[in-house]
Amino acid sequence: MLSHGGMISCALRWMQLFSSTLLVMRPVSGLLSGKVTLPCYFSIIPTVGPRNRNASGTDYLRIKWTKIEGGVESTVLVTQNGVIKIGSGYRSRVSVQSHPEDIGDASLTMVKLRASDAGTYRCEVMFGIEDTQDTVSLNVEGEIFLNILSVSYSLKFVSSF
Repeated sequence: MLSHGGMISCALRWMQLFSSTLLVMRPVSGLLSGKVTLPCYFSIIPTVGPRNRNASGTDYLRIKWTKIEGGVESTVLVTQNGVIKIGSGYRSRVSVQSHPEDIGDASLTMVKLRASDAGTYRCEVMFGIEDTQDTVSLNVEGEIFLNILSVSYSLKFVSSF
C-alpha cells in the first residue's frame, strides 16, 4: 500500500483459487445384477490469494455424475455439502464416499447393474468457480437364461457403449 499526499493506492495480484487434476480409468466392466465402481480421483491444491467464499465463509465441493446417451445427458448423482440428489433410474443403486474432499475420491459405486446401465458417464468435480471433468465407459456383461418347451438355452451377451 502506498500513500501519496493523503491518497492511498492498493495493488492486488489475483492468483488462482485452486488447481485441480482429475483421473479416471477407462473402460470399466461389470456383471449383470452385480456391483461396479466407476473411478474418479481428484486433488484440490489451494493456492495463495483471495478466496471466493459463500455467505458462510466456506467453499463446498460439488460432485456431479451424468450419463451421456446420444448427446442427451441424464443426472445420475449430484452431491454438495452432505446433500445428495439421485436420478430416478438410479435410486437405491448409486453412492459416493461420505467426505470425498478428504480423500480425493469422487468414484461412483453402482449396484444391481442393468444392461441399460452400459454407456458413457461423466464425472465433474467443482470447487468454487473452478471445475474439472472426465468420462468413463461402463460395459455390462451377463447371461440370460431362456426355458422354451422344457429345453434350457443360455445366451451370453456383452453390452457396451
